Amino acid sequence: MVGGAPLEDARHLAQRYCRMRQEAEAQAAEISRRQARIREAPLPENVAKLHAAEARMQELKQNMAVLGKEASAASAAVEAQQQRLSLQRLLAMMVSEKQHRESAPAVIVPENGTEKTKYYLAEAMHPFVAASEEELSLAVGDFVVVRKVCPSGWPEGECKGKAGWFPSAYVEKRQRFPSNNGYSSYNQGLSIHYSGKRVSFFAFSKYNMFHYRKDVHIML
Repeated sequence: MVGGAPLEDARHLAQRYCRMRQEAEAQAAEISRRQARIREAPLPENVAKLHAAEARMQELKQNMAVLGKEASAASAAVEAQQQRLSLQRLLAMMVSEKQHRESAPAVIVPENGTEKTKYYLAEAMHPFVAASEEELSLAVGDFVVVRKVCPSGWPEGECKGKAGWFPSAYVEKRQRFPSNNGYSSYNQGLSIHYSGKRVSFFAFSKYNMFHYRKDVHIML
């Protein structure tokens, strides 16, 4: 939230401008009454009062023009400060998210153990451009085999032979590949690699995806 001198200055200038505008409206009504009196009785006294009212109106217009510029400048300063604060908060969130992601434990694939790993299939609903080698770029319609999801909500998965992290909000869980998805490279099977070694293999039929490994169970 914006605070301090810029906000206070903008608030005071806005209040002054509002009061001056109300005074100008009242002065315009006063001029109309003076003009009506002159039409009824064109006395020198009424004419003098009309001239005084018109002079005051001119003064108010000039003051409003100056005050309006000051109020606009103060409002722009508040907006600029708000944008800076929003950018700082966004950068802080990005840094915190990156640090949290980098501190997540590495994926451990047991060679002969009994630990079970659950995978699932997801489809990219929005494009995502990787900002580092640890992230996975996605295009709309890409299918990803998700291997794990860290506490921050970023899943890790593999797509088209590449693996990395991506935001969970960009994908939706799927039960199977559509029969007309055009993924010709996946007609026979999909290999899952970790640290340069193939740790799992998926075979596909026309309507579903099957996988079997002693220490890996697929949840589709």
